[in-house]
Amino acid sequence: LTVFLAFLLRAENAAALTIGAVLGGAVVGQVLGTLLASRLREQVVRRLTLGALVAPAVVCAGAAWQPGTGLAALAAALTGLGGALSKFRLDAVLQLEVPGRQLSGAFARAETGLQLAWAVGGAVALAIPTQASVGFAVAALLPVLGLALGLRIGGRKGQPKRPVM
Repeated sequence: LTVFLAFLLRAENAAALTIGAVLGGAVVGQVLGTLLASRLREQVVRRLTLGALVAPAVVCAGAAWQPGTGLAALAAALTGLGGALSKFRLDAVLQLEVPGRQLSGAFARAETGLQLAWAVGGAVALAIPTQASVGFAVAALLPVLGLALGLRIGGRKGQPKRPVM
């Protein structure tokens, strides 16, 4: 979403106020997510993380239907919030589930996976046309696919735990 918004705002010759609103939304969301994750109990962060995955998808779907600066800024804010909460949650799960000797390797794989996700997200942003409705529709679908994949992996019963990455 971040890379797509950068290309979209550039293609539309957006005003400085629009760029500032979207950029500000992303920063506020990231900072808020970091503050919440570091101050709240683990159970609350777990619930917030799920909501932080669903909320940007809903806002992006709304922005695909009715593009505008307000929804773009809100989508950026919610995506930043979700990203920060998810990163803290991933770190917590790794610390709880991975044995001590394997922890550094697990963190390295997780960070590599996150960086690859950024690269794939950037490639998707380059591949789609710079039309707000198309970009926001793709941004709305990706978290849904991620949630479905996470539920599929996490929902396997009777199988030994294995790392997602």
